[in-house]
Amino acid sequence: MLKFSQIAFILQMPHLNLVEEARKIEGDTLDERALEKRARYVYRWLEKIAGEEDRISLRNVDDPLPQLSSAQQMFLRELNVRLHSTDWTPEEIQKVVFDCTKSFVVKECFEAIYLLFFNKSSGPIVGWFLSSLNKQDVMERLSRV
Repeated sequence: MLKFSQIAFILQMPHLNLVEEARKIEGDTLDERALEKRARYVYRWLEKIAGEEDRISLRNVDDPLPQLSSAQQMFLRELNVRLHSTDWTPEEIQKVVFDCTKSFVVKECFEAIYLLFFNKSSGPIVGWFLSSLNKQDVMERLSRV
């Protein structure tokens, strides 16, 4: 079963379909009725309880870039280069991201990704959320740094 946070992320991304994303993760073991029931709880939480820090939406590509340190910019440029030749799966993306962080402060690297995509300092699992986006769109955002 998808984690609560994964369902919350998917429900807030208009380009994603909850059942399709769940099927990618759970395959034939997906219980759609259980997923729908859990999704109703997540909807209620998003509507009535979730704070601003829990809400997430993609930054518009044309918005001004967030303030990033020179190290964060260097990390994002390296990530851009490395992701071009990466299979677009959560596991492969996550490996590349962690590999790219080796020369930097890890927390600042992840913060840079979240700022670039959500204008927030934290967010969902990087490999998983990047894989839910179109690879060309990700590359375009990264190349703007």
